Amino acid sequence: MAEMIKVCLAGDTGVGKTSIVKHFLGDPTGYKFARPTIAVEANPSVQIQSSEGKLVNLSIWDTAGQEEFRNLVPLYFRNASVCIVVASYDKYDSFQSVGDWQDIIFQTCTTCKLILVANKCDLTPSNGITEDFISDKGRSIAALEVFKTSAVTGEGIKDLFQYIVDCKDIEADQNFLTGLKDEDKEQLNIAQEPNRDNKNCC
Repeated sequence: MAEMIKVCLAGDTGVGKTSIVKHFLGDPTGYKFARPTIAVEANPSVQIQSSEGKLVNLSIWDTAGQEEFRNLVPLYFRNASVCIVVASYDKYDSFQSVGDWQDIIFQTCTTCKLILVANKCDLTPSNGITEDFISDKGRSIAALEVFKTSAVTGEGIKDLFQYIVDCKDIEADQNFLTGLKDEDKEQLNIAQEPNRDNKNCC
């Protein structure tokens, strides 16, 4: 059985979390139709190959950024191996709030590793958003790595998820499956073999 890594995305509304996931799952035009996530969206697991040839399943959970869901989303971070904190080049405030998201994540998962993603790198950055500013924000939340991505061009997205699979500091963990109902497992596509024909598989 392939190892499983629970991956969560967090960040303010409108930063492109859903668009990143859609692009990774094989829908490069998904950003055109993305709508704000309601609470959480659990995507089918995706099996990819590490640089060492090991097969790993990624279970990707896309959480809402709206204020009204702030009390609910921490439940979905429980037992996550890694959380991708997303900010956007066109939203200065989204970088200012990455520390708040770190606090929300750690409410239920203090061992979760963090990655900072500066999304929409195809756009002109808002005033004050520089390479040094982004790096400083990454250090402020002890992010393992900082990535620049774009759901429009695809820049950095494949590298982001490949890093998660290859990173020695991110441990695979089946324990987050404990307590899930059968219908939850079916929704997550973890009650059956992953689709090996998915274009993101290596």
